[in-house]
Amino acid sequence: MGAQPRYQYPKTIYTTPGGYWCVKPLGYKRNFTTAIVGVAVTLGIAFIIGSRIERRPLTGHPCAPIPPTQHVNKYREVDDPYYSTKVANKQ
Repeated sequence: MGAQPRYQYPKTIYTTPGGYWCVKPLGYKRNFTTAIVGVAVTLGIAFIIGSRIERRPLTGHPCAPIPPTQHVNKYREVDDPYYSTKVANKQ
């Protein structure tokens, strides 16, 4: 009954995951959360900058919107001449 006792293991072993019975490092939850927040902020900034400088000078279909023009206001009328028609048809 119960768990088996731990067996003898070599004290000088080194492996990437940490060896036998690895103990999680101190502050791993905080470090993981910090890394996730950093990645999210970096990707958010990259999306915002990319959406501001993106241009798609294509003449789209009169009924189908061009995806970047849905959230970019700067070049919407220039890049998509049918945009006002699409908005009117949507309502």
